[in-house]
Amino acid sequence: MIEVDSVETLDELLGELRTLKVDHQVVEAKASRKALPDSLMESVSAFANTDSGGLILLGVDENDGAFDVVGVENPKPVHDTFAARCALLDPPMRLAIYALDHPDGVVLTARVPSVPRHQRPCHRQGEPYTSSYIRVGDRDDLMSRPEVDDLLANRTGKDHSARAAPEAAMLRTDLVEMFLTAARQVTPRNEELPPDRLMHKYRITDDAGTPTLAAILALGDSPESQTPAARVSYQVAPAAGDDSVRFATATHLEGTIGEILDEGIALLRRDLRSSVASRSDGHVVNRLEVPVEALREILGNALVHRSFAPGQDQSSSRLVVQDDYVLVTSPGGIHVDVDPRDLGHAATLSTPRNLTLTRICELLTTPSGARLTEGQASGIRAADRACHQTGNAPALFASRPARFCVALFRGPLDTARTASLYDSSGFSLNVREARIVAFARRLEDFLAQDLSSDFNEVRLDARLAARLFERTDQERVTVELAGLEERGILRSRRIADRVAWSLTPTEELRGGAPGEPDGGDSGTKRPRRKSRSEQISVLLSAITEARHSEVRLSDAMDALGVSRATANTVIRIAAEKGLVEATTDVVHSPNRAYRLTPTGEAAAARRRR
Repeated sequence: MIEVDSVETLDELLGELRTLKVDHQVVEAKASRKALPDSLMESVSAFANTDSGGLILLGVDENDGAFDVVGVENPKPVHDTFAARCALLDPPMRLAIYALDHPDGVVLTARVPSVPRHQRPCHRQGEPYTSSYIRVGDRDDLMSRPEVDDLLANRTGKDHSARAAPEAAMLRTDLVEMFLTAARQVTPRNEELPPDRLMHKYRITDDAGTPTLAAILALGDSPESQTPAARVSYQVAPAAGDDSVRFATATHLEGTIGEILDEGIALLRRDLRSSVASRSDGHVVNRLEVPVEALREILGNALVHRSFAPGQDQSSSRLVVQDDYVLVTSPGGIHVDVDPRDLGHAATLSTPRNLTLTRICELLTTPSGARLTEGQASGIRAADRACHQTGNAPALFASRPARFCVALFRGPLDTARTASLYDSSGFSLNVREARIVAFARRLEDFLAQDLSSDFNEVRLDARLAARLFERTDQERVTVELAGLEERGILRSRRIADRVAWSLTPTEELRGGAPGEPDGGDSGTKRPRRKSRSEQISVLLSAITEARHSEVRLSDAMDALGVSRATANTVIRIAAEKGLVEATTDVVHSPNRAYRLTPTGEAAAARRRR
């Protein structure tokens, strides 16, 4: 949590906010000279419903990014009214509210803690649908009814997969026999049970002998005809530059969980690129951009651990292949006992959301013979291990009130290219450092194109960085991150209860490490920073030499050796000069690229002469 316990730390925070020009994810400033604003409790609810909590500043006027201290004229009644309103929330909030005597006026600070997941949503008593908010950037957004319903369902801890299936639902005899055979091998006690009692023990049938929803999803005969939960939407984004359709492929996967899992992996094998790779045993194999093992674990988790609560049971999971990543989205946020930032770490363990479905699936295989699920708490670690072996980044997780999202980057991290780029600026990276920096760059590019803001709380911190390596710990990675910061390659920033790192723009690196404005005394002569005219010339040459005479923003960044913001500036100026144009008017499209205009082609030709 951000600590503001003195005038000095307050001024430091206000300086950061003035740089940003807006409130950010964990800070909300209100003028509140004479009274509390009506919107204040919206911010309290929003902060309480996130994993980070937040900080309220009363007596600070945002005023278009100025963040002037205007002071609370009568702090005592404002303090008491604020505390009384917080006590009327569900669950009641007991905030630590402090008064700081700033030279420009009294500022009240209030730390809003994160409410445990099994107590969310935080709202006014009796008004969950009109007073439950979630923090999105610097905004407090009212939750939708499905989002509130899902959180309220989590308060009960009820296993919705154990409820009775629709009346017309039927089980497949062959799948039931396969399950019973597997169950009898688990323990000698199961061998002695007759089929009906064994089926009841695993809740394949309920007390009335009716098949459960879990049984239909895993062992059913055409379950897709009974519930949307037995369907997955599968979509593939069009190729770069093709704006004629939203998705090149759009279909549905249907059937039991095992059938959906097999079909989904088969389509991903078809739609993802593959390359030839040599294994340690000398065999040559075709390797997908995303490891099959990771795809199977993530998709399997989405099918088994999704929400079947009322309001969510009519929704399907989604599998979307984007140009740079694969996105898996399932109904319902993460299970109540787990912090998404801890996923993938050995200590992560929780009671499954759908205990009945989980127990059934642990004993089954898909039609092709693959496991349906890993053991409890080990599936994500298995996905991480597969990504380690291929050089890929670990999966990214985002939990929203009504959905859980997982992103897997396509292709391994380009550590060699990253090391070469930084070496040209006089910074030598070892293998581990190059992997961290390559991931930081890929992560920042991904977050910049995350249109839904689902991943807006994902940051490169020690927990996420530790998942880049198969055998490491957060303490070692923290030392490595701090070392990269000392050399000027990364920058740190405290966000709520953690420290996060981001890349220092490449053009700043070219000017030398901190304290070495002239490149230091290492003897390495760093290239001078190119003028804007020279940068535009490099951009035109890069477009001319590109395979399809088009470059994306990431390509421009590589060609120029600059940050995303600087590359955007160079492209904008070139566009204003009539030299380049975008291939699509959709500003945030992942397929947006840039090509030369006739004027740009003529300018590039003159430069070549």
